[in-house]
Amino acid sequence: MPRQPYSRLEIRLNKPRNNGKKKYKKQTLTTFIGGVIDKLSYGKIALCILGVLLFCAAYFWLLSPYGHGTTYKNLTWYSAIYFSVITFSSLGYGDIAPIGFGKAVASFEVLSGLILVAGFVGKIASERQAALLRLVYTSEHQRRIVELEKEIDDLDAQLETALTEHNHEELYSLSRNIYRFVASINNYLHFQANHGDLASFGNNSALRRLYQSLSQIQQTIYDAIRTYGTQPRTLSKLEQIMTRINGISTTMITFHNNDEKINSLLNDIQQTNTNFEKWKAELLNGTAVYKFRNEITEFLLLRVMEKIPNPLTEHFHKQIASDLGIQNKLAEKCIDVLVKDGRIKLTP
Repeated sequence: MPRQPYSRLEIRLNKPRNNGKKKYKKQTLTTFIGGVIDKLSYGKIALCILGVLLFCAAYFWLLSPYGHGTTYKNLTWYSAIYFSVITFSSLGYGDIAPIGFGKAVASFEVLSGLILVAGFVGKIASERQAALLRLVYTSEHQRRIVELEKEIDDLDAQLETALTEHNHEELYSLSRNIYRFVASINNYLHFQANHGDLASFGNNSALRRLYQSLSQIQQTIYDAIRTYGTQPRTLSKLEQIMTRINGISTTMITFHNNDEKINSLLNDIQQTNTNFEKWKAELLNGTAVYKFRNEITEFLLLRVMEKIPNPLTEHFHKQIASDLGIQNKLAEKCIDVLVKDGRIKLTP
């Protein structure tokens, strides 16, 4: 069996491409401190408040006798708790006052109180609004994910049709469109999962269907790569799509630690990519097996009819097969169908 040209796909080292370009720091939606405060739960804030109160109360109670706590040298534990609460809330009745290093501790407690109480009250005030925004966010992204899923299914159907018809120009055009589309999906999922908790609230069922569609089109692309006659320029673009889809799986699997069904789908995507790498290795040592498509379609019949030479040459079907990237036997079958239908007449 003749080996198909595959110069662009035979070996490609997975080295990072920098091309001398300067790397810029990735931009985030919030500052580090803002992100930490946003992720603090009510329980953690309460523990921080309790910790600050008890720590400062213990300090005033233990060090007041040594002139570095309060003006009360014999401060009781109950009074120390009272003073710590009053200081934390920045109320300050004035009946007990800090002295020595106790002034620094009291200042720390006041600032801590302002920050923690503001965070606690702010979370309560914004909780209802945050819930409404989360519902809007989830609904919008479910709609967006469903649109992506439908578009992938449509592209998959077009790709399958182009493969069946051996329509190489359409295959190349589709491969370019699919690459751009999959790249946009990768950017969308990566950004929203990192900054919008896309994979952690209410979107699992929609994402599961999206991953199923990605897995299906990846399998079709894998079949296209192994199909005899696929042009090198198309093979190169199809390989890039395989790499992109595998990158989506590698990125998103980190956001679905507790969903076995989704992890299974993402693992299937990675397994298909592994099979593809094995097939490339087999291609190099000459043991790869191509996939042949023998369906006779109207589009293929028209292409064969256009290629029939006038006058006829010896073994002209082989030249037609070579021009169209199909098997000799398939070219012969198409000619037989055309003759049987009366569309062409072959005279010696």
